[in-house]
Amino acid sequence: MVRKKIIWSSKAKNELKITLEYFNKRNGSSNYSLKILKEIEDLTKTLSKSEFIGRLTSNKTTRVIPMTVYLIF
Repeated sequence: MVRKKIIWSSKAKNELKITLEYFNKRNGSSNYSLKILKEIEDLTKTLSKSEFIGRLTSNKTTRVIPMTVYLIF
């Protein structure tokens, strides 16, 4: 099985960084941020193996995958 390379946009990287920093500050700990990061890593590993998971968005080329309370595009 060929794995696809996941490429993060600079906007997505920045939003993830802001989200993780927010939870670090709010919780006074990095535990929850590390949990979120682990879930995202697991999801991207799955996505690299199967690019057709998730539902198509209205533009018909982008897929969205719900993850707890976040959406991964």
